[in-house]
Amino acid sequence: MSRKTTRRKVRRPSKQQPEGPQACTKADMEPDWNGTCEVCGASPIVPLTGMCGVCTFGEADTAGGNW
Repeated sequence: MSRKTTRRKVRRPSKQQPEGPQACTKADMEPDWNGTCEVCGASPIVPLTGMCGVCTFGEADTAGGNW
């Protein structure tokens, strides 16, 4: 009796972008004046977090719009 052997397909990693955390871009940190904060409803928001500057960074860090 002959035994039929089958080869398993080896999954090779794709040559696309690597998996894992992505680096944030400058656009992720620029103020978005069209959105509102998920926590307090203020505007502008930080697109990366979906929250306003005060909720994201704390009140002292955003004094005078310094973000």
